Parts: sequence; C-alpha cells; structure tokens
Amino acid sequence: MNDDYYLWGVSFYCPVCGRSQIPAEEMTGMFPNYICKNCEKKEREMKKLAILNTSIITAEGDYSLRQISLEQAQKLAQENEILSAVGHQSTADILTEILGVPVPLNRIVFEQELGQKALVFKLNGRPPEGKILSRAEIEQIGYKFQLLTREG
Repeated sequence: MNDDYYLWGVSFYCPVCGRSQIPAEEMTGMFPNYICKNCEKKEREMKKLAILNTSIITAEGDYSLRQISLEQAQKLAQENEILSAVGHQSTADILTEILGVPVPLNRIVFEQELGQKALVFKLNGRPPEGKILSRAEIEQIGYKFQLLTREG
C-alpha cells in the first residue's frame, strides 16, 4: 500500500460506484476523471460487443432489437472488441468464418450491461435436438443477424 495514502490522508471518490476513501493506487484515469480500477474494468467489458447465438434478454431492462445485414454484422465485429458468449464450438467456428474475426467458444453466464450492444446470430429454423450443424446445413436453414441493445 502507498505510504503517502496514510501519511497525507489522501483518498479518492469514484463517481461511478460511489465508493469513497479509495487509496490512490486503486484509482485510474486522468484528473478530473478518476475512477476506481473495478469500475474501469467493468466499463471496458461493457464496451465490448457481445456475440450471442440467439436473441435472449439476460437482465431486466428496456431493449431494442433490429435486424441488420451480413455486411453490417461483419463491420460491427471487425470494428469492435468482442465478448463471445457462444457456447458451441461448431457455432463459434462458423461465426469466425462468416464474420471474418475470431469468435471463440466461451460458455459463460452473460448479463448484458446498460448501453451494451450484442450481435445476435439467429437461425431461421430449429435444428433437431443435439444436432451439430455444418456450414452448409446452416446456409440451408438460413440465418439472420440482429443488433440487441440494452437501453434502460
């Protein structure tokens, strides 16, 4: 711990989470926009574009959902840092191929943050239970991309 914190009694307030009496080494940013490192990490994660293999509401709130073109989906994926919530390797591989960016397998419990956008990959039909689809089978079923935004 920084001795200056105790010697001078310097502490900070984080305007994001409301914590006070935070030691200087737990803060980040430039004056006057200091925030605590916990909030900085959450904000960095929130800015990531989530990739989902279905449209799902993961937290209470207001959302907008709109269909987008393949080209728009590719552009979004290529211009943003990605947080994959794709839980099947075959789907991750196909999305990597379709979007042109690595979409890793990532079996997580995803909760969409306020303001966060999610790129949704949605099949136009329902495959048989347990069926692992090939790229050709996915093309045959058909798919669309949607943009899901948590607005409130």
